[in-house]
Amino acid sequence: MTKIVGIINVTPDSFANAVSRLAPEAAIAEAAAQIEAGADMLDIGAESTRPGGAPVTPAEEWDRLAPCLPEIIRMAHAAGREVSVDTRNAATAERAVAAGVDVINDVGGGAADMAAVMAANEARLVIMHALSLPVVRGETLPPETDIIAYLTSWFGARLDGLAAAGIHPARVILDPGIGFGTTPRHAFEIVSRLAELRVLGRPLYVGHSRKSFLAGASDAPAPERDDVTLAVSGVLIAAGADFIRVHNVARHVALRARLAVPGGPG
Repeated sequence: MTKIVGIINVTPDSFANAVSRLAPEAAIAEAAAQIEAGADMLDIGAESTRPGGAPVTPAEEWDRLAPCLPEIIRMAHAAGREVSVDTRNAATAERAVAAGVDVINDVGGGAADMAAVMAANEARLVIMHALSLPVVRGETLPPETDIIAYLTSWFGARLDGLAAAGIHPARVILDPGIGFGTTPRHAFEIVSRLAELRVLGRPLYVGHSRKSFLAGASDAPAPERDDVTLAVSGVLIAAGADFIRVHNVARHVALRARLAVPGGPG
């Protein structure tokens, strides 16, 4: 069954949230609401990787996480849920694992410093493909790229590198990185051909919620793209995505339940 990962941003400039979530009280309240709504995992991020986003130092990133992360971990674990931290910084990952998170969601793709940190613990690791971080607007793979063939090769090399660093493939989850160097056509191709990435033998994790590739199907601003997000989510759930990372947890939990009912919507 596809797991629903709820997004919690403790940043001043998330592309898809109408208000800042920097206040720890706001992040904790959002975590409580997502747990109540049925999220399987909460993903907390303290650096915006949106186009034009300002990089933050590991120290600043941890300053944003530290006031809310312990309480979110406590609440989630008490409810039988998991917590991940969305970071590309090895120092942040090390502190997050020490604090008790279950997963590091590495938007940096498992670089050498991250691999060294993760080899010293047992937490799971999501590795995401990206051409640039934060995203450089207009910098994408060539439009003619066979995105599935490209990602299969890229992930294969990363899995080999992580294994050589001491991280067993069983700990690794793969995120194709929609919007991180892909064109809208690539993004829809990832959605429609996701099952082809199963050749890699690892769980698949997709972050598509409210992203700009959906603008071709909706004129709504990012915070209002839940309807079109849900349409894509339905395809991903039907394709057997292991994790989908979303903003509106309640609607996705309801969608998953409806798709699981024999003779349901079709």
